[in-house]
Amino acid sequence: MENNFNTLIETFFNNKNDITTRGKALMELSDFIEKEEDYERYIRTFLDKLNILEDQILEKDGEYSTTGEALDRYILAKLSIFFKVFDFKSLLLKFMRTYAEDFINNFYEEDDSNIITIEKIEEIYDYMVKNFEYFETLSPFEYTIIKYSHLFNSLATFNTNFNIGDYYQFFFFNIKDRDISPIYVTIHEFGHYIHTNYSKGKMNIDRKILKKLKNTGFSYISDADPYSQKETLADILAIGIMYNSPYENCDPFKEIPKEDKKIFNELVKEMLKDFYKKYIK
Repeated sequence: MENNFNTLIETFFNNKNDITTRGKALMELSDFIEKEEDYERYIRTFLDKLNILEDQILEKDGEYSTTGEALDRYILAKLSIFFKVFDFKSLLLKFMRTYAEDFINNFYEEDDSNIITIEKIEEIYDYMVKNFEYFETLSPFEYTIIKYSHLFNSLATFNTNFNIGDYYQFFFFNIKDRDISPIYVTIHEFGHYIHTNYSKGKMNIDRKILKKLKNTGFSYISDADPYSQKETLADILAIGIMYNSPYENCDPFKEIPKEDKKIFNELVKEMLKDFYKKYIK
C-alpha cells in the first residue's frame, strides 16, 4: 500500500508534461486517502510535496510558457485550497476529485497553435499603460501560457479576500476555435482584472456602471445572473479597450454601434480613475 502511494505521488508531481496522467494519479490518490485510517499522514505528505512545488515556482519570476512549468503553476493555483481544508477530510477529497476531473477531462492537445505569446502580452500591457491612466496602479499580476487547449480559453485566479497588493494570476490556453483571436481573449481577461481591482474581488456591478450602460445595447446586464454579469462586463471593458486601438480588428462584436463602444472606452477610464482615487491616492 505504501509503495502504491509513493508511486502515485511520484507520477503526480514528476510527470511534468502530461496533465491527463497527473489527473488520473490525483484521482487514485483521493481513493487511496479515503480508505486509509491514518489518512492525515498521507495528506501531510501530499501537502509537503505541494509546498516543495510552490518553493520551486517562487524561485522563478515572471511568465511561464514551458509546458511542464506552466502546468505546475496551474496545478498549484488550483490545489492551494488544500491547505485551507486540511482538517476536513470529506471536503479535501471533494476538491481532489473535482480538480482531478478537470485535469483528465478539460485539457486537449491540438496540432495547430492559436495562442497568445509573451511578446504580444507585453505589447498589450504597454499599450494599456500608455493609453489608460492609472492602469499600472492595479494589483501586480503574473501570467502563464499553457500549450494545451482547455474547456475555457483563459482563466484567472485571485484570493477570495482580494487585496490590492495581492498577485492576480492569468492562465492563457491554446484556443480551439480558430475564429477567436488570442488578443481578444487576453484583453477580455484584462477586463476581468480591472473589474476585480475596482470591486476588490467582490465582482459586483455597482450603480455607477449600470448608469453608464443604461442607454447602450448592454442595459440588460442589470437583470443578468452574477456569472453572466461579470462575463458581460469583461466583454464590455474589452470592447472599450479595443475601441480606436491597434487591436480593433480583433473585436468580435462587429454589430455594436461605435457610439456604444465609445461609452465603453469612457467606462474603462472612469473605473480606473475611481479605483485610483478610492484605493491608491
